[in-house]
Amino acid sequence: MTIEWYDRRIPASAVSRVAGTFSGPYNTGTRIHGWQDLTLQGTAYVDYRLDEFLGGSAYTRVSAVSIYKNIPESDTGNWFGVYFNDVPTSTPLSLEIYNRQAVAVDVAGNIYN
Repeated sequence: MTIEWYDRRIPASAVSRVAGTFSGPYNTGTRIHGWQDLTLQGTAYVDYRLDEFLGGSAYTRVSAVSIYKNIPESDTGNWFGVYFNDVPTSTPLSLEIYNRQAVAVDVAGNIYN
């Protein structure tokens, strides 16, 4: 089941939080499937961080994955698919995306559970 979509350009060495919160019905199987591509030469290096929303502007890290690879939007057969571990159910979650590179990166994908 798709529970959220993200699509954005993240500036160099910046963090972007996917708007809103979501929750998954299962503590296993929460995953993201998408693509990432640097806007200039080099290799995309992006952290995808799943956080529990505590209220206000407070979050606590639940799980994280890093992907070091360019995967163009047009290369749909090679989009990444990664799973998050130990995801709490029935709590508000949020995806934070961190661009580790010194140039902007474009990212897009779905969050599933």
